[in-house]
Amino acid sequence: MPRHCPAFCSARSGQWAVLAVALLTFGATHAATTVTLQPDSSGTSNADAFVTTGTATDDLSGNNYGAAGAMGVSAALPNGTFASLLRFDLSSATATFNSTYGTGGWSIDSIALQLTTTTANNAIFNPSQPGTFDVKWISSNSWVEGTGNPKNPSSTGVKWTDFAGLTSGAQAEGVFNVTNTGDGVTASYTLSPSSGLLFALQTGRQASLALTADPTDSTMSALFNTRDFGTPGRRPALIITASALAVPEPGRAMLLMLGTLGTLRRRRCANLTQ
Repeated sequence: MPRHCPAFCSARSGQWAVLAVALLTFGATHAATTVTLQPDSSGTSNADAFVTTGTATDDLSGNNYGAAGAMGVSAALPNGTFASLLRFDLSSATATFNSTYGTGGWSIDSIALQLTTTTANNAIFNPSQPGTFDVKWISSNSWVEGTGNPKNPSSTGVKWTDFAGLTSGAQAEGVFNVTNTGDGVTASYTLSPSSGLLFALQTGRQASLALTADPTDSTMSALFNTRDFGTPGRRPALIITASALAVPEPGRAMLLMLGTLGTLRRRRCANLTQ
């Protein structure tokens, strides 16, 4: 006569099987998800603009060029020093990752800044030539893109005179080489994400980046398309790839313990049904 209900043993064995499967799949990986942010000229949450010193005889430091079709980055050359700012609204990327992996259940695999070179159509710019430039994250997103352009500069919006204050405390995202400054050359620059950029992405905020010639390069000069450019694929883009947070796989000791407990449970059930 059985000393215990066989159904109980069967149910318990099923529970052990479910637990085993759960542990074995605990460390399973999920496919990565990539979001490309490539804004157009609409709205103000995204923005880009260049600023410049001008020259000793033509001071342009108080001018805004936010509606220009190009962003300039150059060392201190005959036409002055140029730097550029970009602002990306990260909220849609954050929402996508939260929807895919659960809120906060993801980590960043890579972030790349994609830029496309263009050629000068205004004498304000320095001639383009290959060189090294820096990308930095800045904490302020309050700068105004403005409506000025090289033919009709404005005094409203971000200017060179604002640049030092905006970039105070900036965090490095990487140093990069632009090797081909001809028209329409698209390149992606993989960033080393700073804590500021990662926090902005995790919380769905805006993120601003500053582009400057590297201090060690005295000849670098490049022009890049802005979000006003007519061909969408040639506008600046931030390409972000994320995947689920890594979950530790069960150790061999845990699996061995699980197997031992399962064996003992089966033996006990066998004894009870004898």
